[in-house]
Amino acid sequence: DFLKPEDTERRLIQLNDQLERARQQVPPQQLLEMSDWLKEQQEEVATFRTHCRNRQEQMESLLDDLNILQKQHESLCEWLQNKEKQSAMPENVKLLLKELQDESGRAEALSELLASIRRQGVRAENFLKDGDNLLQRYRNLEARLQQQAAAQSVLEEEYNRFKAQTESTRTWISDLSQPLMSPGKDTDVEEMKQKTLTILSCRYEGDSKVNSLLGAMEKLCEQEDIDEQRKRDVSLLVREMESEWRTALQAAEEALSKAETKALLDKLLDAFQTHTESFGSWIKDQSDILTSLGPHMEVDERLQIAKAVLSSRPHGESRLQDLRQQWHSICEDQGSDSNKRTEICDAIRHAEEQWQNIMQAAKLAVEQVVSQAASEREFEAFKNLYKSFQSWIKKQRQKLLGLGDHMQFEERWQTVQAVISSKAEGESKLLDLKMQTAGLSKHLEKSRTTEMEQLVAHTEQLWGAVLQTARQAELRSLLDDFDCQSKNTESWIREKQQKLQSVGSHTPPQERCHTAQ
Repeated sequence: DFLKPEDTERRLIQLNDQLERARQQVPPQQLLEMSDWLKEQQEEVATFRTHCRNRQEQMESLLDDLNILQKQHESLCEWLQNKEKQSAMPENVKLLLKELQDESGRAEALSELLASIRRQGVRAENFLKDGDNLLQRYRNLEARLQQQAAAQSVLEEEYNRFKAQTESTRTWISDLSQPLMSPGKDTDVEEMKQKTLTILSCRYEGDSKVNSLLGAMEKLCEQEDIDEQRKRDVSLLVREMESEWRTALQAAEEALSKAETKALLDKLLDAFQTHTESFGSWIKDQSDILTSLGPHMEVDERLQIAKAVLSSRPHGESRLQDLRQQWHSICEDQGSDSNKRTEICDAIRHAEEQWQNIMQAAKLAVEQVVSQAASEREFEAFKNLYKSFQSWIKKQRQKLLGLGDHMQFEERWQTVQAVISSKAEGESKLLDLKMQTAGLSKHLEKSRTTEMEQLVAHTEQLWGAVLQTARQAELRSLLDDFDCQSKNTESWIREKQQKLQSVGSHTPPQERCHTAQ
């Protein structure tokens, strides 16, 4: 207001004009004093004007600063409020801190501006206090973020150590389980058992590692600054490790069980193979025994050998049953594959076929030997019958040959009739020979059959000759008897004639009558 009006200058001018007009009227000393006073007043007005102008410039500068302060305050306040809201999310801490540090110039500028305004003598406490409060909020947020960032760094280090421990445990489990995950085709059963036992022997160490992870997880989860997602992550990692370790142990136990099962299966297969080979060898021995039976051997010996093979049926059935039981044991084993079961089934079927063939061969051999023995007995019976018949024929012939003229007719006749009456017996004996020949010819060799037929034919010839001789002897006896009877009759007639002729006239009639009668 002082700088705008020109009253002061106008009044000074008026005073100066008045002083100039009164120069002639005022004493010089007084004029000098008045001139000095006026000059002083002019200087003071000039000084005061300069001071007012300076103050005006200061006020304008302060007003600019205040406007700038208001804008910076509003901008920083809005930005800070946004960051404070974002700071509620722990995952934004480090990013917010970096942004806060990157924007620290804004807070410093505001702080310097406040200090500058204060230096200009402004005492608007509420306004400046808002700025101070805003800066304090900034510093509080920065300190809190720094604290949270530091805590997060510590937490991150612990989390990294936890992850490193987890990865170390995972690697340890993987390295430990690797031999089971990719076993070689030529891996020995005992080698596999040792690998699985190595894993199982580390059960305490593995449990300790998993428990250590559990402890580290609990320690991490107890941290105030850890977020729920991180808690879920570490919990998931621990569960994964527990699962992997349980899986590794379970795989080891299963591998051990499989190895033991395979070892048992290998033993069963070896035992089965040994038993099968032994049984096959035994069957071959029985087959060789049957094959060794030949015509050069006695029938009884062959029969005894064939019966011995046939009597081994219970032993063979027992061994075959053992094979079947071994087969069932192998089939019940979960480690045996279908190809192996099929192979074993084929082996048992082959053994059964071999055994049945041997038993059939032995039975056939026994039947053949028994049949041959029966044939031999029948042949012997035939021979005995033949010899008996021959002897009987010989006796009949001897009877006929013993007939002579010295024998009485009756004796000769009885002898001849006895021979002739034995024709039915002879024919029966001959028929028996022929029937035995016909029956035996089906079982005996051709040469033996021919021999029998020749013997029968020869016997038939002999018997026919004997009968013919008997008939001739009968006829001769009849003729001789007729001749004898004729002669006797003639002699008797002559005797009767002589007796009649001996009766004469001198013979008394009664005597002659008696003689004639």
